[in-house]
Amino acid sequence: MAILLCLGFGPRGIAAGSIAAGFQSFMYGGFTPAGGIFATLTSTAMLGVFMWPFVLLSSVMATAVAVVVWWIQ
Repeated sequence: MAILLCLGFGPRGIAAGSIAAGFQSFMYGGFTPAGGIFATLTSTAMLGVFMWPFVLLSSVMATAVAVVVWWIQ
């Protein structure tokens, strides 16, 4: 999600002046085809579809680090 946000795909749509906005303007003009990769990335960022796997992964990693630090001490 961080990569999508940095490119300009956000929860409110494409951010004005972003890389994604420039790409959309250059490639599609006023028409963005439904079902394409650009539309899918926009939808993914707006809905937060892939947030729960990242939350789960970061929780597991944080727990592992805490266990290792606790074990070393």
